[in-house]
Amino acid sequence: MRKNSFPLLFLGFLCLLLPACDRGGSAGNPPAPAGDPLAAYQWHLRNTGQKTFSQSAGEAGSDLNIGKTMADGITGAGVIVAVVDTGLEIGHEDLVNNVIPGGSYNFVGKTTDPSPPAIGKDGEYGDHGTSVAGIIAAEANNGKGGSGVASKASLKGFNYLATDAPADEVASLGGSDRSKDVHVFNMSYGATVNMFIPLSKTEDELWESTKTLRGGKGGIYVKSSGNGYEDVRQEDKSWYACRRDAAYPDAVKALDVTCENATGNELCGRPELIVIGAYNASGVKSSYSTAGSVLWVSAPGGEYGSASPAILTTDQSGCDKGYSRRRDLYSVSRPAANDFEMGEAENDGKYNPGCNYTSTFNGTSSAAPNASGAVALILQANPNLKRREVKHILARTARPIDSGIAAQTLTIAGKPYTAEQGWITNKANPAYRFHNWYGFGAIDVDAAVTMAKTYQPGTLGEPQQKVYGGDLAQPLAVPDENADGATARITIPDNLTIEHLSVGVAIDHPNTGELGIELTSPGGTKSILLNIRSAVKTGLYHFDNGTIIPAPLASNAFYGEKAAGEWTLRIVDGVAGNTGALKYFALGILGY
Repeated sequence: MRKNSFPLLFLGFLCLLLPACDRGGSAGNPPAPAGDPLAAYQWHLRNTGQKTFSQSAGEAGSDLNIGKTMADGITGAGVIVAVVDTGLEIGHEDLVNNVIPGGSYNFVGKTTDPSPPAIGKDGEYGDHGTSVAGIIAAEANNGKGGSGVASKASLKGFNYLATDAPADEVASLGGSDRSKDVHVFNMSYGATVNMFIPLSKTEDELWESTKTLRGGKGGIYVKSSGNGYEDVRQEDKSWYACRRDAAYPDAVKALDVTCENATGNELCGRPELIVIGAYNASGVKSSYSTAGSVLWVSAPGGEYGSASPAILTTDQSGCDKGYSRRRDLYSVSRPAANDFEMGEAENDGKYNPGCNYTSTFNGTSSAAPNASGAVALILQANPNLKRREVKHILARTARPIDSGIAAQTLTIAGKPYTAEQGWITNKANPAYRFHNWYGFGAIDVDAAVTMAKTYQPGTLGEPQQKVYGGDLAQPLAVPDENADGATARITIPDNLTIEHLSVGVAIDHPNTGELGIELTSPGGTKSILLNIRSAVKTGLYHFDNGTIIPAPLASNAFYGEKAAGEWTLRIVDGVAGNTGALKYFALGILGY
């Protein structure tokens, strides 16, 4: 059974399914408060070690650190957040007062009501968008359900994922009159396939126009990194698990590295996006959370709600639809994760009598709306911030978690090789610690809002875009099963402060999953752009009318460093049997 909550951009179906597991009771949960009856179970807002109806407790303090912000009355009021997803039940009891009347759109029915059907287009139950919306902006202190991160933010819903049409994506993300007044766009979706995914021309044109939103301050886009740490969906809709690939030796299979790599999706590497990883109630990476050098920060995503807590949020109203439902609507192969999910008779109506809430929502699809809510709070604290400045504040105030994480090493033909690093500190500022699992770390709402209140807009210089390098005079051979690998260098003369960096490569190789690709800055910071044993197996370029278009592999690990000096690219082949060559190498720098 699948376990992630990550609608697929190109394949067009959901993969948030309840796990086939034993039900856990509610023993050990705190009593329900009167204001918001389910708020005590929302560990992502205040983690006291509660079980949230699962079988085990989380770790106290592993949450958004939002207490002071809430106490100060900062609620996201005046900020519009778009839920770009499968739908949005605009009449839900815990959402209706925050939904902008007539502000949403249904691309299937051509109405302003994107409320979903009981059964989704691919036979799935539960509306992903309604649960996402509750994490962002469920109403607080109304005697119903729980609270959103930004409990007074305004919501719009665009069910782009119900059609997957490129024009509907553009219309949802600021490219139409319906969405041009939106401040924050939540994108809890992505593509999980085993190849590099380039942007479509439609998407490329969209991002050029988004800088005009918010009165020229730029729309803010919050996106899930993915749920493919263990396995990914292939084009034929089968599942591929990197660690079970018989073509790899045991040592490669045993590496604790991501299967899907978020850097393999060009959309995640756009500087306009804030890409979010997920951590669980124990304060470590959620088991499914896709890693990669394009991650910016991480937020609560949880696990699956049975063995350990997921996220408690809104669900489709009624016990005949949604993720939570009557006992007779579950099957042997897909049982309820816990008693809360069955409402009514199963818990004597005490917790979830109308099945209007779920305790099993998870995935980076949960982490992204936690981050979107946080951004809404930052914008209420300082509405004059440009999107670059919002990203800067998040990076500057994020807190590293999972401090004991170890590097993953591999012996290749007798020589050691680091396949994934531990936490690194770049040479610009010791405050910028980075890890491919977490980005700059966990969002710290109180610290970010505090910084936003006094931040002077315009502090960052005006950005410049520069490209260095290009086609190689001769292809550079990548030696087979060799820890030294192939090395290429580019010297940058301009001493820009790096805001965004992308490495353009075109590599011929029969199985690019055998390759580890890393970049080292003049100051000595090393970033692993693509790990050995990733699911990106079918090439690192694509053709457009016969012209080779290199794959841009972005990294945030160099944020704030100076660009001037020699940059070193290294490509290591860790598995015997195939050889390849680098044909193109360039660095794209956005800096000031």
